[in-house]
Amino acid sequence: MSGRLWQATVALLFAALLTIIVRLSWVGDDSYITLRTIENWLTGNGLTWNPGERVQTYTHPLWLFLLAAGRSISGEAFFTTLFLGAMTSAIAVLLLLRQTAAPHANAAVLSLLIASRSFSDYATSGLENPLAYLLLALLFITAKGEHPQRLFYLSLLTALLATTRYDFALLAGPTLLVAIYQRGLRAAMAAAILGMVPFALWFTFAVGYYGTPFPITAYAKAFSHGIPASELLIQGLHYLRYLTVHEPALVLTTTFGIALGLNCSKLRCRPLAIGALLYTLYVVKVGGDFMAGRFLTSPFVIALAIIGRWLAMQSPSWSLSTIATAAILTFMNGVPAWLLSPGAEVEAIEAARQRDGFLDHGILDERANYYKTLGLLSPQRSIPIPGIFTMAMRSTGNHAPMQMVWGQVGRFGYEAGDLLSIVDPWLCDPLLMRLPVRDQWRIGHFKRTLPAGYLESRTTAPERIKHQGLSRYAATLRTVITAPVLAPARLAAMQFLWCGDGDAGLAAYVAEEYQQPPRVSVPIAALSEGIAIGTQWFADKKAHVIDAGGLAIELGAPQSAKTLRVRVQPNVKYRFRFCLGAAELGQSEIDSCNAKAFLQMPDIAARYQQLVSHAPLFFQSTNGMTMLLACCLGLQELAVPIPAGMGTFDRILVDTVQLSQFGIAALGMLQLEL
Repeated sequence: MSGRLWQATVALLFAALLTIIVRLSWVGDDSYITLRTIENWLTGNGLTWNPGERVQTYTHPLWLFLLAAGRSISGEAFFTTLFLGAMTSAIAVLLLLRQTAAPHANAAVLSLLIASRSFSDYATSGLENPLAYLLLALLFITAKGEHPQRLFYLSLLTALLATTRYDFALLAGPTLLVAIYQRGLRAAMAAAILGMVPFALWFTFAVGYYGTPFPITAYAKAFSHGIPASELLIQGLHYLRYLTVHEPALVLTTTFGIALGLNCSKLRCRPLAIGALLYTLYVVKVGGDFMAGRFLTSPFVIALAIIGRWLAMQSPSWSLSTIATAAILTFMNGVPAWLLSPGAEVEAIEAARQRDGFLDHGILDERANYYKTLGLLSPQRSIPIPGIFTMAMRSTGNHAPMQMVWGQVGRFGYEAGDLLSIVDPWLCDPLLMRLPVRDQWRIGHFKRTLPAGYLESRTTAPERIKHQGLSRYAATLRTVITAPVLAPARLAAMQFLWCGDGDAGLAAYVAEEYQQPPRVSVPIAALSEGIAIGTQWFADKKAHVIDAGGLAIELGAPQSAKTLRVRVQPNVKYRFRFCLGAAELGQSEIDSCNAKAFLQMPDIAARYQQLVSHAPLFFQSTNGMTMLLACCLGLQELAVPIPAGMGTFDRILVDTVQLSQFGIAALGMLQLEL
């Protein structure tokens, strides 16, 4: 092929790659965790996820600032996020092509990019991958150059990568360390320190503002999960196996590129290859991720740049062979999604899910999971509206913040707005993420159990946490995340946590109560007065949340009755067991999970219609019904039949039999009726 024909091929392949990126464009659910923080920031609530709580729930500060700048200019998030991702990825690709300076090598690089589905998937998505692509491309070019300020630029790029994600320092660190060694430590010190200023500024800000330099996701997934390293390593190997089967181009390109960089000294890429290898091993060590391919796209970019440099030194026949191999890999698992129409792809996704199931060792195609509603070109696209729940509530005169337990917090939290404070047992809660995983886990979803009294302690009854060690730790942490930044009490609380003074109390709670939650005793007198029907559980301290250990209602003396009259939080199936001393005499269950039945009640129906008339957009939200139940229902009164002929009893044990996903069971009244 002539040089002009190679150039035309490069132009055609680059246009094809951009078309594929646009065709596959989507915004992932996890990105809305960041976008909720941005909305809070731009509306005056600070860099917070729950307003009033300084907790860093995002892992990519530099990417957050870029998204926030775009959002503040455009006034919207969905299309802005897609544009920034696609534009940043396109610039990164152009930089990769520039560094090879050989059209045949560039054509091969583009063919491998097209074959590697995850690159295009995460060229948008709203996550930090595009910024990583760009910074790594700049790092590759800078590492090769002979600029007099080369060391400063390498240090600066390392700092920017670390500020994008802390673990990206592994990718750039070896290159920077080799450059420092070559220059000499004393001569290199000034330039290296100056380049690190952006990271140092962020680190200092995070310590002062959040009370810790680490995002809460680091506690959730790395520091406090309590999962044996061997189990995570096995999961990481499953991650590699999954990608080898489903994305062979990604795995083969990464493997071959790292091997080339390590073994071919004339490429001058060994430190970059070491960084890519270290990061890949780190990903396997931590168990990979539930999003297929997301974490390997960064070492893939380095490996691809190494391959491009190597191909530029070879004859064009090597590039032709690479293009042919890439074409085979592209179609190895069938027709790629970008060759289908968006509607046909949605149908294919549903058919594959019915045929093959949803997960493979906890791993899935995250884009396929959300493309139907969050894909740019999906015929069923539903663009999230920020704070639509809050708008609906305020339009009907409700300005009181609400509390909810919820785990899939991306789009849900973004649409909830600042009137909803969310306790996330998977990722975002500052106390729960410092506890170990108690039950079975899925990679990336390490669910924690809520301690007895924790929910009440966040709202009306801080004294409900009975364990002294946990109570002190929780109160101290609460001071760190809610008190004014420079308040003396907050500074003392930060010192308490940093010095580990509360660690023993937290460990004592985990050892004594966390694995086997205690049953909380409540005298019947505390529930006999009752809370008004429709009151939310968090609005009155007389309400008692039914945690994993359940409640024990103490009657004081044996009594008999025909019925219990209770007021409970709906969307839960409750069990009541009647005991005399240690003996269980009988039990009854009530089911409050029928939402449609509650919507037939006049007062709830009236509030429903009020919301519909004042905020119709609320009901276009995919989370509309969930939020409606949360804001309309409150405590409802139900009758619990007591088994006939049971006799007297002096204790009633209250537990949940069935809890709607991330629902809250609460008891606001219990009365005996003869």
